[in-house]
Amino acid sequence: SSRLTFSLEGAVKMVCVVALFVLLAFAGAVRQCGKNEVWTECTGCELQCGQDENTPCTANCRPPSCECSPSRGMRRNADGRCVPVSQCPKNFPRTKRMKKVLETKREVVRAYGM
Repeated sequence: SSRLTFSLEGAVKMVCVVALFVLLAFAGAVRQCGKNEVWTECTGCELQCGQDENTPCTANCRPPSCECSPSRGMRRNADGRCVPVSQCPKNFPRTKRMKKVLETKREVVRAYGM
């Protein structure tokens, strides 16, 4: 009986040690972020070049991931890299919709001289 208890205890300890090792290895691999990115458990809205802190954003947590943190003055550029705002192009069209808006605005300016 004591021999069975000892073996069971040893097996449980071994399983716990292996599980802990696997969890630590997995957690370390997941949390390696790119330059200027930070690991965030509850990610918010990433801002792209051309967007400021007043850009509307829902207050929902997104899955944990590497984030280009707006609170640290970072923005996601067209290449997907996280860069300081100072490295963003001055007239950065953020989305396909924004590109279309900017194109339309340019056409109106050309047509009406505004």
